[in-house]
Amino acid sequence: MKAAAVAWAVFAVACPSVLRCQQHPALDEFAAIQGFIQSGNLAEASARIATDLEAYPRESAFYNFRGVVEAQQGRYAEAEAAFLRAVELAPRFTGAYLNLGRLYQEDGAKDPQALGSQKAIHTYEQLLRFEPANAEAHYQLALLLLQRGSAQASLKHLADLPAGTGERSQALALRCGAEAALGTLEQANTTAEKLLISPELAEADINTILPVLARHQLADLQIRLFEGLVHRRLAGVQALQRLALLYENAGRLQEARSTLETAGSGQAPNAPLLLDLARVAYKQADHEGALGYLAHARDLEPANPAIHFFLGVVLIEMDLPFEAEKSLSRAADLDPRNASVVYSLGAVNSQMQKWDQAAMWFERYCVLKPADPHGKLALGSAYFASMADDKARKELTSVVTESGTAAGAHYYLGRMAVRANDFDAATKELRQAVALSPQYAEAWAELGFTYLQQEEYAGASQALERSLAIDPDSFRANLSLLTLYQRTGDPHAEAQADRVGKLDKKRSEKASAMLRTIHVQPY
Repeated sequence: MKAAAVAWAVFAVACPSVLRCQQHPALDEFAAIQGFIQSGNLAEASARIATDLEAYPRESAFYNFRGVVEAQQGRYAEAEAAFLRAVELAPRFTGAYLNLGRLYQEDGAKDPQALGSQKAIHTYEQLLRFEPANAEAHYQLALLLLQRGSAQASLKHLADLPAGTGERSQALALRCGAEAALGTLEQANTTAEKLLISPELAEADINTILPVLARHQLADLQIRLFEGLVHRRLAGVQALQRLALLYENAGRLQEARSTLETAGSGQAPNAPLLLDLARVAYKQADHEGALGYLAHARDLEPANPAIHFFLGVVLIEMDLPFEAEKSLSRAADLDPRNASVVYSLGAVNSQMQKWDQAAMWFERYCVLKPADPHGKLALGSAYFASMADDKARKELTSVVTESGTAAGAHYYLGRMAVRANDFDAATKELRQAVALSPQYAEAWAELGFTYLQQEEYAGASQALERSLAIDPDSFRANLSLLTLYQRTGDPHAEAQADRVGKLDKKRSEKASAMLRTIHVQPY
């Protein structure tokens, strides 16, 4: 019994047609063809088969050999025809049935629900009708049925395996997967224990049932199985990377990172692994670590736009806008239609207060993603900052009723009204902004300023306190609070003046905050 990719059954010595025929080729001829196939000399094997079939046109063994040769050369239709002819001539030719079943399995490997998979099931069922104890047929049927979602039927074939065979690692893996799929997790865990101590355990056994476990969202069981491989030093690089991804998805980031580092030890570094490490480090908020992995990946694949993009986003988070713009510009050169890259360039130019450039990138984003209201909000904010209020108003009013952008649109419309000294309109817009988004610190700060200009000091105090409770370092809110204290003769004015003096008076809206207004996935 082997895994799904069973070996081609090239041995034809025991073929029923050979034993029945009064006139048949010498057994040495079968051995010769078999030797050519096993040594990879398919051209010579094919020539010998053609010659032999001219002499023995009803010899099923030669059709079986032909099927093997055609299959190994990727000629599916020709291989199928040859195997079908072999079983037509010898309806109890076990090797030909196994070969035909394997051919169908390989055809249906990408989609277990495909026709090839169903044909394989039918072929193995035909084989069991005349050889009911065939272990390979039972195993492959158990595998195929489990892949197709028939876990109970899969268990039945595993139960029908010959004595002892069902305790081998391949069968235990399938039983574990079927039990898990049926929701009998206690049984699945018990079977997993047996599997993990099996002397035959191999990474391929675990890989066989991963799609089933993933389909049923059984991450804990997957982790347990991979950890068992690691414990027995049977986990290859691919298994380690899969385990790391499972850890990552479970929020176990430090374990994910250390597992990826183990996967990378002892081999030359490669960009995909470095990107995985960068992603985990980024999730850990270790921006310097992510930057190191990405710089190494960039050296290995300098033409990979995803690496430059990820680098740019990390540099934004590190408050290095000029370096970020350089990386993002390179990503845009390599992948000019990547909307996330274009948006990020708009955000980083906003951070640098290069408003015309920011507007240009957001305009390009709106062309690429015309249905996304966040792009219009970002474009409106850039127009606002560049004093192009008519353009800003057009973009902002177009998204003021969208749930994801309404609060931001009201905020900027309110700021435009403040700039026009229309404080009644400003108050109305800003109240709507904070009603829609109560944690919107900038909107509360602007509302406090608006009340201050109208000498509504109680409302100003309340709004500014709300803003500072959310963002204590808001320069706009702190400065307005200082003005309020000075106007009302509050004794806290001196201390507030000291605080304002310590804050960065050149703070601008950070691009990282802008990035959060849209889903930008840098990995």
